[in-house]
Amino acid sequence: MQWWEFTAQAEEPWTEAVSGAFHDFCREGVWIEPAPPQALIGFPTPGVGVSMVRGYFPVDDSLSSRLWEFQESLDFLQSQGFLRCWEKRAVESQDWEHTWRRHFPLQHIGQRLVIKPSWRSYAPKDQEVVVELDPGIAFGTGLHPTTRMCLALLEQRLRPGDRVLDLGTGSGILAIAAAGLGAAHIDARDVDPVAVKAARENAAKNGVEGLIQVSEGTLAPHPPLDTAFPTYELVLANIYTNVLTALAESLARALAPEGSLIISGYIDAHQAQVEGALEAAGLTLTERARQGEWHAAVARLAPRPPTLQQ
Repeated sequence: MQWWEFTAQAEEPWTEAVSGAFHDFCREGVWIEPAPPQALIGFPTPGVGVSMVRGYFPVDDSLSSRLWEFQESLDFLQSQGFLRCWEKRAVESQDWEHTWRRHFPLQHIGQRLVIKPSWRSYAPKDQEVVVELDPGIAFGTGLHPTTRMCLALLEQRLRPGDRVLDLGTGSGILAIAAAGLGAAHIDARDVDPVAVKAARENAAKNGVEGLIQVSEGTLAPHPPLDTAFPTYELVLANIYTNVLTALAESLARALAPEGSLIISGYIDAHQAQVEGALEAAGLTLTERARQGEWHAAVARLAPRPPTLQQ
């Protein structure tokens, strides 16, 4: 089978916007990687803080309309300065598989977590938690800074027996890591049915499907105060800036009284917006992390003021 491979060169502050456009259209495969030291054919020499975003379209009957819309989207992003340039080339299925494998190494994250592609051999050391994934069409391979920061914070914050909500689960990488670290139950949700399928398959691959309930959906923004909400000791939300902002109140409502919220997916320019929305929802930020332009944070419910005695 033949595919169209699209590659866009985006500077770090705009990687989120460019990768979002790719995920909207290229359901068959998207990933982000640092730019190579040499320029690609037709590309200017990349600089520091530049990433390559890649996506794939199958050459089939549905291609023409999707391809036209996607190319218009890339042209618009380039005209607005969100990406430097983009190109496309035809590849065969075998070439695509080889490319996935070449760009998906074994990764050690935090003190105990190991992200392992299925075709690599690895003998885990004592106390290590191995998450086995195949690169696929759902977001979450551990290569992106937001996923890596969330994994490191998850390792630090999860307590054995915790109930966990993983909102925007993508490949299921965070949910699977939570299961390996001792969570009692994980609700993993995503609005993308393709991600739901991928997360279920990856949970089964890791033998933790009994601990992870994967479903299609999200939280409702601004829920009425009388709405019953299940609560969790740990809530994970590695999602886009506008979604984090819109769901801040619901994320706060989903936390158990002593629970922790781990968020990521926003850059320097959006830090005040996201963190302001969380604070307005009654959360207090207790920890921040940063890799390049990307941010992650831990938040907890703000303590209630003492009740005045009559």
